[in-house]
Formats: sequence, structure tokens, C-alpha cells
Amino acid sequence: MPQDNRSSITKTTYRLVLTVDEDGRIVVTCPDLQGVVTDGATVDEALENAYEAVEAMLEARGLDKEFNLIVVE
Repeated sequence: MPQDNRSSITKTTYRLVLTVDEDGRIVVTCPDLQGVVTDGATVDEALENAYEAVEAMLEARGLDKEFNLIVVE
């Protein structure tokens, strides 16, 4: 039986760092992709915005848009 090579394809994982600014907004930076900085009123909103920002950055750089995000401290 032929081996399915699709399962061997791994997604790149990018780290996200969340902080709270002086106005109480959640600020997200991605140390793996210079220039990715976004925010949101809630953690969920900030993470959604971060996903969109990473996706746009990868598209602008012509990189693979299959990725995972993890929040680090």
C-alpha cells in the first residue's frame, strides 16, 4: 500500500506574546515574524487579529500560509 506523504507535511509554528497596554488592550507580537503587532479589546479578539496579521505577513512574503500559533509567556 502506498504511503500517504501528506501526513508528513508539518505546519510552521509561530510564537505569540500577549501583553496588556496602559489602556487595558491586549497587545500581541510575534517574535518569529518581525513587524507583526496587533491588539484587541479581549484576548479572543487580539488572537483573531494576530491570526489575520500573520496570514497577511506570510502572503506578503510569499511564504506558506499553513501555520500554527502558540501563545508563550
